[in-house]
Amino acid sequence: MAESILPKEAEWEKPEMTDFRWLFHGFPKVGKTTLASYFPDALFLKFEEGTKGLKIRGISVDSWLTLCNVVEALEKEKHDFKTVVIDTIELAFYMLEVQICAEQKVMHIRDVGYGKGYFDLYRRMRNLLEHLYRDLRLGVVLLSHSKIVTARLGGMEIPKAVPDLSDSARRVIVGWCDIIGYLETEEVETDEGDVRSVRRVLRLQPAPEHEAGGRLRYLPDSLVLPAPAEGYRALQQAFDDAVEKFMEELD
Repeated sequence: MAESILPKEAEWEKPEMTDFRWLFHGFPKVGKTTLASYFPDALFLKFEEGTKGLKIRGISVDSWLTLCNVVEALEKEKHDFKTVVIDTIELAFYMLEVQICAEQKVMHIRDVGYGKGYFDLYRRMRNLLEHLYRDLRLGVVLLSHSKIVTARLGGMEIPKAVPDLSDSARRVIVGWCDIIGYLETEEVETDEGDVRSVRRVLRLQPAPEHEAGGRLRYLPDSLVLPAPAEGYRALQQAFDDAVEKFMEELD
């Protein structure tokens, strides 16, 4: 009888930042791209030009076919990239929708009968992300703009910041990502009292006012991000602390 290939004991390996799938959303110029640029050995897939002034390795992506060519190069060519940053994921979805419409010779994806266009959109985007993460073993960081929607809380309507994704994109992205962070700025009083300064804050847990959260429950509710490099190190430390607490639970 052949030796069993099934595992006999549980194993645990401490995860790294790139073992998790990240989505950062926020309004323009808040620092999403800057934060992502500090992830290990990142390759930026630039669907919009938001990397001016940053020292990054990036490729401008102007179509779905260009994106597929980049993914094929990551698969076949020798490289040292550990993270892929898609900036922004909503534009990646738009280019895939344009590609599907061109293939089907229709003006709008809804014109592909019986919901087949939307299903193709969902399937192809999810397959591409899974290929990057699972097959090529790359960390994936998705960037998205935010929009304000109206949410209900205890009979009241309140504004809520959520990723600016279409319904089709949300079906793929929100469930696929491990951690969603909302990046914003807030005013704080200085020691002078009546003088205010602005700081960047990363929200990492759900709240009525914003969409955030994920599969690592010991991350803090909020994380103040100082200068860019220090901000990433603060996120790295918060991630490591959350992992340690989780590992203590398993002992």
